Amino acid sequence: MVTKEGLTDLLTTEAPEGILVDAAGVAVASASALPYGAVIRSDDPDGLSTVALPGYDGIIELKCHTAAGAITKGTLLVSHGNGTVKADPGTGARVIVGRAVEVGANSALLKAILFSAPILYAS
Repeated sequence: MVTKEGLTDLLTTEAPEGILVDAAGVAVASASALPYGAVIRSDDPDGLSTVALPGYDGIIELKCHTAAGAITKGTLLVSHGNGTVKADPGTGARVIVGRAVEVGANSALLKAILFSAPILYAS
């Protein structure tokens, strides 16, 4: 794995842009799993994808879950079981990964910031 520009990694992954992945480049499979980062570019001719790590200093696009509903600007975002995000429900076990910087909805790519450390709620 090659670190580039401080907070981006190049990983071999089949996950599309906007998906939260683990350190092996696999889409996060559990809503309670801590993501390694989010795919921000997946068109490298060598088969590597650029992954923004938590705390990446910039706005990225995250993929909304198919049933994310309406997400407003400023909404906290939680990881969903398939590498997508949705609005923080405010209760229960969840991993808050960032904040929306625009409005979004089901299946859309949503401009967001990644927090430097995901926030874990166990219940």
